[in-house]
Amino acid sequence: MSLRFRLNAIITVLVVILTAVLAQIVIMDTRRSIREEMNAGGKVSYQLLSSVLHNTRLVEEPGATDAKVLEFLRSLGRVRAHEIRYYDSSGNLVYNSPPSVYKAGRSAPDWFSRLVAPDLTSLELATAQGRVLLIPDASRAVLDAWDDLTRLVGIVLGLLLAINLALFLLLGWFLRPLSSVLEGLSEMERGRFDARLPHFSLPEFESMSHTFNRMAAGLEESIVEHMRVRETEVELEQNRRLTQLIQMRLEEERRALARELHDELGQCVTAIRTIGSAIAMRAQGTAPEVHSNAKAIVDIAGHIYDVVHGIVRELRPPALDNLGLREALEDSLTSWRARHPEIACRLSLEGDLDKLGETINITVYRVIQECLTNVARHAAATEVEVAVRRTGDVIELRVRDDGKGLGDRAESEATRFGVMGMRERVQALHGELELTSNPGEGLTVRATVPVAATTSADQPASSRPVESA
Repeated sequence: MSLRFRLNAIITVLVVILTAVLAQIVIMDTRRSIREEMNAGGKVSYQLLSSVLHNTRLVEEPGATDAKVLEFLRSLGRVRAHEIRYYDSSGNLVYNSPPSVYKAGRSAPDWFSRLVAPDLTSLELATAQGRVLLIPDASRAVLDAWDDLTRLVGIVLGLLLAINLALFLLLGWFLRPLSSVLEGLSEMERGRFDARLPHFSLPEFESMSHTFNRMAAGLEESIVEHMRVRETEVELEQNRRLTQLIQMRLEEERRALARELHDELGQCVTAIRTIGSAIAMRAQGTAPEVHSNAKAIVDIAGHIYDVVHGIVRELRPPALDNLGLREALEDSLTSWRARHPEIACRLSLEGDLDKLGETINITVYRVIQECLTNVARHAAATEVEVAVRRTGDVIELRVRDDGKGLGDRAESEATRFGVMGMRERVQALHGELELTSNPGEGLTVRATVPVAATTSADQPASSRPVESA
């Protein structure tokens, strides 16, 4: 049921209740009015008959005959709303007044007559030859009351229809903006957040329109912003996957290059050392110059071997493939301490660092490797601390030094290729990298990498691990 019909129904019920109350009041007033009118009329009629009959001595004179009384009563007819009956001394009805001609042939409904007709008593007047009975008849007064009530009900029904029609039209005009509001809500339900409501003349609907339009604009802006954020997240995820793929391919190339250096160049250098040693042994004592040159060749070959061995370790640490992250870090820091004995280096490893997968192993290793390289080149530090800890499904690593920090070159240092490479590696695994530095207090690099995000990205190595040279 629509709002218009509901409001009309409520108003109709109220009008009907008001009409019923008014009808009850009218009926009570009508009954009281008929009672007072009939009582007053009965008294007047009784006094009239009594005065006439006593003044003409029809009551006291013994010689008064019924003919004189009948003649008087016939000439009198009806007295107001009363019926006159004359009974002789034997109790026989001799005379009955004619019926009223007022609204003859019509009468009020019985239920209405019973509702408004008062309880009245008849009046009796004795004569010398019999008795006169004055009987009240309220039927005409009840009929007048019925006619008045029907006219009132007709007027009320007409007004009710007119009011309902007027209200129906006015409510339709006043509530017409609701169709626009419902249409706007339907448009928003279908996902069209650019829907707007027009301006309305009524202040309530104008306020509703303003609020709706403001809400729709906010939702549209939120949806657009959400779509932008979603597109950015998709692009970021694509960039992460691309970075991860590039890093994987780069590590594969490094591993292949390390293997080639180890297998080809390493064997050649070993052969040169072997040949040089043989020549030096044969020329010893017989050809001092040849012996000296052979020893030089052996020394140079040994140096080349050490350089190749270092390059292989930088390209792909053998311990990372053969022993795991923990042993690879320990081996790397041992070598780093040997190259930089002036810097005290401490290593702290906590938690289960085994079976983390190739991706996370190489990421943690490369980040720490880059941090140590930066410490050696730029920090002018005397102490560095490396800590790797696994807490649940998160790997946390921290590299802190007591060097000069970023200083005034914070922006350039933070954006150099090394830091950018570390950040890209960590973000490719949905991790975070943070640099903290105060002038003269060194630099702290913190990184967190979720283990779950890297497990699915690991692929089995397609090539065999690099053996120790």
